[in-house]
Amino acid sequence: MGGAGKGDYGIPVPARPDQGQLSNRFPAGAGIRDNDSFVEMKLRPAYHGLMDDDRGYVEGSQILFTELGFRYYVESQRPKLQNVDLIDIVSISPRDDFFTPVSWKVRTGLRQRLGEDGADRLLYDLASGTGLAWKIPFAGLVYAMVEAEADLGGRSEERWALGAGRSAGVLRAIGEQWKLHLFGRDVYYVLGDSHNDLELSLQAQFACGTNGSLSAGVTWRKVYSVRDTEATLAWNLFFRQPPFRSLP
Repeated sequence: MGGAGKGDYGIPVPARPDQGQLSNRFPAGAGIRDNDSFVEMKLRPAYHGLMDDDRGYVEGSQILFTELGFRYYVESQRPKLQNVDLIDIVSISPRDDFFTPVSWKVRTGLRQRLGEDGADRLLYDLASGTGLAWKIPFAGLVYAMVEAEADLGGRSEERWALGAGRSAGVLRAIGEQWKLHLFGRDVYYVLGDSHNDLELSLQAQFACGTNGSLSAGVTWRKVYSVRDTEATLAWNLFFRQPPFRSLP
């Protein structure tokens, strides 16, 4: 009774959560920005980044809490608090013939942003977006969103800005170790400090098991009339417990 292949549908077994990369991350690396080199360190207590290995996690998802970033610019001898990401959540959910989810993201925290004079300013930033995504063969996750963003800080006389714009990107996993992300965003601030913020970026990450990865990226920005190019390379250490033991 029954065919030879009864009950065998060839459905791949997904990786268990404990087979994915660990949730805490400590990146250390270096880069160059407009002929000024820098070293950079970050600490992410939790949970999973968009560029991290998807095994054990949902593809196209990101949940970050209280990520801290520090930089030291070598030529100008400037230490900087680069970012404090209180919350950074992304859900890129592909649509198909049966499911039609909406993709979305929300981010808030402190980050360095270019001012009209070309110098960085530490601003409080609140941004959100919503849109659609599809999984295209040989391309990966393709998405587009509309965004709203608010800045509060001292890079202009108004000390605040409110704007809207759009973003789009392609997130592609190559095998089980490589991942690429090409994206762009264009936000025009119409209230407060009126200006345009344009960004194009290419990121790559190579996963080395559950506790390490190598990441690289190139980003081009145009804010006001100021153009800025940055390239980075970093080693990411993933761990469950803090790597530094407390003193007795």
